[in-house]
Amino acid sequence: MKYLPSPEAARQIGLQPHTLRVWRMMGRGPAYTRLGGPRGRVVYDAEGLEAWLRERTFRSTSEELVANVTEAA
Repeated sequence: MKYLPSPEAARQIGLQPHTLRVWRMMGRGPAYTRLGGPRGRVVYDAEGLEAWLRERTFRSTSEELVANVTEAA
């Protein structure tokens, strides 16, 4: 398993590191692992990031709308 530090994970998925920090606080975004206790370093599983992106890949806006409605239910 390959783990990426938060800044590298953000670059990998095209976001700013700050966005990932905010999403963690809000309970959004890809799953992460915190190493070394409550103030420890945050890392992301590389395969998990790829899976998270695939889950958000659509062929049309209507496909996306259906996925969002299903997710909200």
